[in-house]
Amino acid sequence: MTEQTRIKWYRTEVDKSEMKALMKRSDLPGFLQAGSQLAIVCATGWLCFHSFHHYPWWATLAAFFLHGSFISFLSPGAAIHELSHGTPFKTKAFNEFFFYLFSFITWTNPVWFRQSHIQHHQHTLHDQVDQEVVLPQHYSWVDVIAAFTLSPSGIFSKLKDTLLLAGGNLHTDWYKRLFDQSATKQKQLFNWARLILFGHIALTIAFLMLNQWILIPIVVLPFYCGWLTFLCGGTQHAGLQDNVADFRRSCRTVKMSAFNRFWYWNMNYHIEHHMYAAVPFHALPKLHKLIRHDLPAPSRSIAAAWKEIFKTTRVQKADLTYYFDNFTREK
Repeated sequence: MTEQTRIKWYRTEVDKSEMKALMKRSDLPGFLQAGSQLAIVCATGWLCFHSFHHYPWWATLAAFFLHGSFISFLSPGAAIHELSHGTPFKTKAFNEFFFYLFSFITWTNPVWFRQSHIQHHQHTLHDQVDQEVVLPQHYSWVDVIAAFTLSPSGIFSKLKDTLLLAGGNLHTDWYKRLFDQSATKQKQLFNWARLILFGHIALTIAFLMLNQWILIPIVVLPFYCGWLTFLCGGTQHAGLQDNVADFRRSCRTVKMSAFNRFWYWNMNYHIEHHMYAAVPFHALPKLHKLIRHDLPAPSRSIAAAWKEIFKTTRVQKADLTYYFDNFTREK
């Protein structure tokens, strides 16, 4: 399969008038979602700073755990992902402002992610044409522990990736596949890497000159305690079927609490999101109600989804053709 291959995806039919209402965009939900999450992240960042200067080490450690837990949701795991679709806001400028701001904060190259995510939606889990997600995915308890604390290898990989792109190197097959044919896109990709790299270097120097090195892990390198983003995002496709033109078999919808759905931008409705990617995050619960009669039962919880994933990946170690069938889940 090539990037030009058009897949005839199965989609549950929705009345045109109902779909039009679902796809209606408004700036208010976007500001409430992106604005409140940014405000909370700023508050937890201030809490880390204040606690470091006034409270015991264990209180500061707790503050950093909270800050890492929330700021990780500004990443492609949640906020950037939905903003890349351009659906949270009616006004494009507002959408792009938060998309690029959150990309800078989380060291995410927005040019890369937008191009990669287009391919992910057009060719979800097909023959590695979609290299954003390649099955089978294998998670270990080491990955879980790293999500609750920090992953030195993950941090090194992110910094190395940014540095190589800033130097003008398409250093992976996926980068080459996405950008080899466009000098303009390459320039944008490299320039954004440079902006991210030198912008954070400038912030680091400023914080050191102010004798406030504690701001470096708060603002510049907040790559720790992303456990909840990991637990939510890891459920999207792991253990499911690839090379199939039916999102009901390649994506997983999971029941989550209102708290998790808020931070995760309703991406727990992942089958629904892939079927109709133009539906804004705030309308996904309504879309779910409209089409759930044609969908497999959702996983009952994050824990239930991970139970499915670990059970499946154990079998896949011996049989790579094995996958979890969503339709075997009891309603």
